[in-house]
Amino acid sequence: MYKLLISIFMTLTLSHFVYASDSNNANNDNIRPEILPQNTTVEQSGLCKGLDLSITADIRNCLNRQYKIADRLLNNIYKQLMTRLGEPRKSSLKKEQIAWIKEKEKTCKNAGKESEGGTLEPVMIADCEVEMTQQRVIYLKSIQ
Repeated sequence: MYKLLISIFMTLTLSHFVYASDSNNANNDNIRPEILPQNTTVEQSGLCKGLDLSITADIRNCLNRQYKIADRLLNNIYKQLMTRLGEPRKSSLKKEQIAWIKEKEKTCKNAGKESEGGTLEPVMIADCEVEMTQQRVIYLKSIQ
């Protein structure tokens, strides 16, 4: 099962994101997320350049990079919406966002249950967090 999951991860697609980065920056602090066509792999994006995606620690590092970017984008879009929307919609969006955060935490905690206690548990949780955050970004962008 482990080899199957690694194989799946190595061809993991960034469902709607590509990450343009400064390849000289090991921490990828200068990464800017952009929405783009589906089926872009992490290898094609360059986001996880220098990482060996057959090593669990590097997989986690790659997922952490993806999450950091998706979360930054989500927060930026949310802040923009909150400054632009009228009061009734603002209140509604805030409640919706709080409910989504709770659902993401619950869902992603359960995503690792199959591998509980193993090295893949945090990988499965992180993958869930990335996917759910990317999907939320797409939803928030649709409000604009």
